[in-house]
Amino acid sequence: MSHDEMDWRTRRKILKGIGLAGIAGLAGCSSNGSGGESESGSGGGSTATESGGEATESGGTSTAGGDGMSGESYFGVEGPFADSIQGLTWSGWDVPSVTGRFQNQTDLSVSTDFIGSDLQGFQNIQGGGDYQFIVPDTVWVQRLGEAGLARPVDEDLFSEELSNMPEGVRNHRSMFYDDTRYGIPPRWGISGLIYNKDQVSAEEVQSWSVLWDDKYADRYEIFSLPLWAGPKVALYLIEEGEISIDGDVTAEKVYGLPEEDMAKVEDAAAELLSNARLLPASANEANRPLINETVYLFDGFLFNYAQLKTVEAGLGTDKFRFQPNPGLGGLFWVEGMTMTTQAETEEQQNTTNAFFKWAASKEGQANIAWTELRKSPPANDAAREFLTENQIQTLQLDSLDDIIANSIDYYPIEEDKWVETWERARQQASS
Repeated sequence: MSHDEMDWRTRRKILKGIGLAGIAGLAGCSSNGSGGESESGSGGGSTATESGGEATESGGTSTAGGDGMSGESYFGVEGPFADSIQGLTWSGWDVPSVTGRFQNQTDLSVSTDFIGSDLQGFQNIQGGGDYQFIVPDTVWVQRLGEAGLARPVDEDLFSEELSNMPEGVRNHRSMFYDDTRYGIPPRWGISGLIYNKDQVSAEEVQSWSVLWDDKYADRYEIFSLPLWAGPKVALYLIEEGEISIDGDVTAEKVYGLPEEDMAKVEDAAAELLSNARLLPASANEANRPLINETVYLFDGFLFNYAQLKTVEAGLGTDKFRFQPNPGLGGLFWVEGMTMTTQAETEEQQNTTNAFFKWAASKEGQANIAWTELRKSPPANDAAREFLTENQIQTLQLDSLDDIIANSIDYYPIEEDKWVETWERARQQASS
């Protein structure tokens, strides 16, 4: 592409008003495609910086996995293309290093609205909202497929990206409905206990029972999410021998506990809730109390731990640790990029596929894995080429297979039962 053509595309983007994310993406990319102050990675390319920089290829305008700025084909997807698409995703996912980079290389605009819950996103699509894609958590891809609100994935188009994903992520059951793939994982993660090593010992966090220890009353944080926190109460009770499970402990068995066991979960959850500081669904709100040492423990996510590691580097401290497998293990979750039936035209479908190709590529995955606001393991393992050794270590990429093997997946079934149990436990704790 000529320099004059690049200038025309840039002017057109600004006139179209692509928004702050797109403009920031333009400002963050030098003319040779390198990513500002990024560090050199083990693979020789640029890397995602510690502060959430961009993964790019050095010395060129095209990206691996596509034809780059050919004007007719982007990232291996042939045109025609829609000028813009719109999607639903989580706050922190749509950042300049993700959508901005894509827009900078294609002249195709991607805008997003944020969702506070998967149910909200589902209802927006179900209500006919003009969104060409959504990035929901586990099982909601299935529900979109079952409701006829999603378009099947062209697996041949994404064969390279999918082949670089761990089998447990690539073929996670939540990406399929009726044996048809409707989702491509762009991100996944694990949960466990984040703790202040100066206040809590490594031995104590080997079990979920630490959250029931009186000496830590009012010194830990948990999300007020019954489908997330509730099953960990069950894991604690199974670990303590209060609930019996035949055979392996699986997500189906934990989420599908009979009523007599749910009564035990309710009582144990009430005790937990009486001692905990409840949080909404935002992991960001957990950081400050931990850093200020008003709490010592957080039942949280790996990406929040990585965020704390970034903060602690600036503070010059080394207080925080992450225990991914207390007792019988934690939970792991998988997101899925899904094209909706609102991508009605060929142009919209091509643009959505091109964006998905970028997001699932090793460069796009490095950007998603280590953004300004979020840190989480990339679904595409080849992304480690664009990550620093410290980022690889912080995200525990070399240990994830073992962590998954000792965790159950977040698989929210029988939601009403868990929501009602959690609410009764809250009332019991406050009485």
